[in-house]
Amino acid sequence: MEIIEAIEKLKESHALVCLENRALIKMEKDKVYIWHSQWHSKLSRNDFISLFQKNTFEVYENDHGIDMEKDEEYYTWRNRYL
Repeated sequence: MEIIEAIEKLKESHALVCLENRALIKMEKDKVYIWHSQWHSKLSRNDFISLFQKNTFEVYENDHGIDMEKDEEYYTWRNRYL
């Protein structure tokens, strides 16, 4: 998706991934937070638009969620032996 659609998704509280550098992007209030493996930044919405206008984005889908059954099993064993 392009920058205009990306801003709309951020306003709807979605997290995005920048496809060019794999940075994770989230917006709170009027600030855009960007996390990369080697850096992080907080930008105004206007600065984000001017710096990332040529980039493409996709909605971040967290498919590595918590497995409640395994979590419960872990704490059962942990509590039993510690």
